[in-house]
Amino acid sequence: MLSLVTLDLSWNKLEGGIPKGFQNLCSLESLTLWSNQLSENIEDSVKTLSCAENTLMTLDLSYNQFWGSWPDLARFSKLRELHLGKNQLNGYVPASVGQLSSLEHLSLSGNSFTGVITESHFLKLSRLHYLGLSGNYFSINLSSDWNPPFQLTGLLDMSSYKLGPAFPKWILTQTNLTGLYLSNAGLSGSLPNKFWDIFSGLFQLDLSMNQIHGKLPNLSTMSLSNVYLSSNLLSGAVPSFSPELRKLYLSNNKFSEPLSCFCATQAPYLGLIDISENQLSGELPNYWKQFQGLEALKLEKNKLSGKIPSSLGNLKRLTLLSLNANNFSGELPSLENCTNTTSIMASDNSFGLSSDEVGRCC
Repeated sequence: MLSLVTLDLSWNKLEGGIPKGFQNLCSLESLTLWSNQLSENIEDSVKTLSCAENTLMTLDLSYNQFWGSWPDLARFSKLRELHLGKNQLNGYVPASVGQLSSLEHLSLSGNSFTGVITESHFLKLSRLHYLGLSGNYFSINLSSDWNPPFQLTGLLDMSSYKLGPAFPKWILTQTNLTGLYLSNAGLSGSLPNKFWDIFSGLFQLDLSMNQIHGKLPNLSTMSLSNVYLSSNLLSGAVPSFSPELRKLYLSNNKFSEPLSCFCATQAPYLGLIDISENQLSGELPNYWKQFQGLEALKLEKNKLSGKIPSSLGNLKRLTLLSLNANNFSGELPSLENCTNTTSIMASDNSFGLSSDEVGRCC
């Protein structure tokens, strides 16, 4: 036990603090206690691990109930991954975190940290690949022209911090990101030129709850799987997306025109489409068979008209179909093949729907 190198006790129901017996694990390199019910002053927890200060490379205490202020980590010089997200930590994040030169993964999201995050907090973090800071109470003061010492290759999450109105130039230097989360970041205006070229490797994109305007280009050559662009000022046609698309949130924008370009998307694993509260017009194309994984389709509060295409009736996994507040007419197509359909909302249209059809569909 004293020579233990790796210990993973995640997804259990552990309570209390880190056992005092851990203070003898002087060879420990990786400790993962993610998703338990541990509750202890985190400063005491780190002191319990002091014997491993020369060996510990991964410390994952996320999704617990640790409390207290930032612990003294200065002596953990080999620390590569620090996961403290989703706890009850508070107080300032000291600039000394920027001295942990081996750090590759830093996740602090979902706590109650305060103060100001500055460039000093990243001074020597040249190896940093992942940075998650959302859901705290500190502010972020980074010059738009800042030249970060790192090149992130994973996720950057700075949602709910005042970063705008202009898109920060330093973020445009992070060309290898796979996830970018800047929801509710005070961004306005159009996205920078070549934004989509710079971030062509993104899988996850969240720019929701900003004031971004402009049109989206054809995105079929990107690898985007989850797209969150709701509550902006985006306009024009909804474009074609990647075959890898799983979730698409475009609600509460100003998209207009028919959906013909979007329905050219070949995405068999697409599970959710939300383009509600826009200005979409015209009739729905009869091209829905390629979305065999679709579970939810939300098109309410647009200006769509005409009949509902019969191909919607072939979506066997569909559980939610929301068409409220459009100008649809005729009758709903047979949804007998939609064996999972549990909710159809079609009020405020001009449908002719018999009670027998309602019983058959819902």
